[in-house]
Amino acid sequence: MGLGSRPFSIGTGCLALLFLTGCTHLPPASNDVGGGGDSAARSPLSSAELRTTDGAIAVANLEAQIDGEEGLAAYRPLTVVQRAGIAGLVAMRGQFLGRIADYERAEKMADDLVREAPTDPESFLARAGARSSLHRFADALADLGEAEGRGLRGERLVSMRAAIFEATGRYDEALVARQRAAQARPDIRSLGALASVRAALGETSEAERLFAEAPQHYRDVSPFPIAWLYFQQGSMWMREGRLERARELFEAAHGRLPAYAAAQGHLAEVEAALGRPQRAIELLLPLAQTADDPDYAAQLARYPDWPEMADVLAGLRDHQGGMRGGGAREVVEVGAARGRRPAVEH
Repeated sequence: MGLGSRPFSIGTGCLALLFLTGCTHLPPASNDVGGGGDSAARSPLSSAELRTTDGAIAVANLEAQIDGEEGLAAYRPLTVVQRAGIAGLVAMRGQFLGRIADYERAEKMADDLVREAPTDPESFLARAGARSSLHRFADALADLGEAEGRGLRGERLVSMRAAIFEATGRYDEALVARQRAAQARPDIRSLGALASVRAALGETSEAERLFAEAPQHYRDVSPFPIAWLYFQQGSMWMREGRLERARELFEAAHGRLPAYAAAQGHLAEVEAALGRPQRAIELLLPLAQTADDPDYAAQLARYPDWPEMADVLAGLRDHQGGMRGGGAREVVEVGAARGRRPAVEH
């Protein structure tokens, strides 16, 4: 596999879109190497051109929202919709901060919902989202069928199903749904999702046009959708071997949301490929201390000659032990083992 053509780790890819309202199956390399013309010059937009909330403040707000919603349960029982919303927020935090423990927690919350409210379609929709985040796509589609059978209709069902179609390589089906959504309501989510499918199909010029158009429809100040969009766009050019262009977009995503683990990890990978290993290490070190995705330990372990590497990996075992319990040592060892393989396998 070439750089950027690997299957996405749990914390990356288009499925983040599910938690903003899809980790794609390996796309074919395209024969379309157009740069998108003038649209490429308009993306990414600078902070002056498109203002968003400071990334650290946005993450703190997300944490506070989760805490606040969970705090309500101490005073009164929460509705199914409220509990499903909390599960979605926890999964979103895991998606952006690279926390597998959050995915697992969201799945447990959704499992509890299905057990306690088995006739409510929202329970199954919540579990479908949680299962999708862990790449349990067949189970997620089954849950969507259960939700639909219990009367759920509308954009959320269609969008989640389209994200799963894209993640499993069913691009034509995903494209139909994304085109309809973008025509009905052109905004950053619908246009970004359509761009992602076009990129997966190898239609990079059209995808680039859509990626550049999507921010023009953004009327909010949250950095999450913008960072996600630039990450998707950067991933497209990373797969195409346009590493400087990919670096520019990953840097933009990282700038909007410094805690965005996938953007920081991909930026490190591109920096290493461009011959800047020290910059890659500088990006990976803090990331490995905050995320429990073994992918980042794998990237660090590619630098066995770096003097502090043994101490760093040992520290990660202890740190992740606190985050995820007894299985953390295995997480880090798996990551280190991956890192000892040739970089092109990553």
